Amino acid sequence: MLFEIIAGNVNDVFFINPTTGIITTKDEVDYERNNFFNLTVRATNMAAMESTCHVIIQVLDTNDNSPFFESDIYRGEISEAAPIDSLVTIAAGSSSSENAMLSFNETVPLVIKARDLDSGQNALLHFDIVEYLPRKYFHIDSSSGAIKNMKILDHEKIPFFSFNVRVSDLGK
Repeated sequence: MLFEIIAGNVNDVFFINPTTGIITTKDEVDYERNNFFNLTVRATNMAAMESTCHVIIQVLDTNDNSPFFESDIYRGEISEAAPIDSLVTIAAGSSSSENAMLSFNETVPLVIKARDLDSGQNALLHFDIVEYLPRKYFHIDSSSGAIKNMKILDHEKIPFFSFNVRVSDLGK
């Protein structure tokens, strides 16, 4: 019996042993580039009779991409008169496409945005505020990236906060 891949071997990634029919990879496969392959394999016997079959190879995603922020800096604002659990909003004058579409007196919640090129559990994001002092005053929703105040703010005591947000994925 002679086995050969006759179609679907994108970028010549797979090798089939011509005698045993065992398929192995010749190169790395990457879920983000190709999440499945549909190979057509032909088997030919000594009498030159042949048959074909389709072999579908599903590529499983691994956590091989780190999450990344869509912007390096986010600017928000909140009134010192805002009640506890109020959303921080996009700062007036921020260079945000969302902010450009606002009419007078409209506000849009500030949402820290990040992406991960992996899929499934490997792409679920978790946000946290890094520094201790801002964590006493603000809470970031761990999954959405929206920020709320946890205490009444006093502009005269602390006129602004500057802090870092960490994003990680929930993959293994």
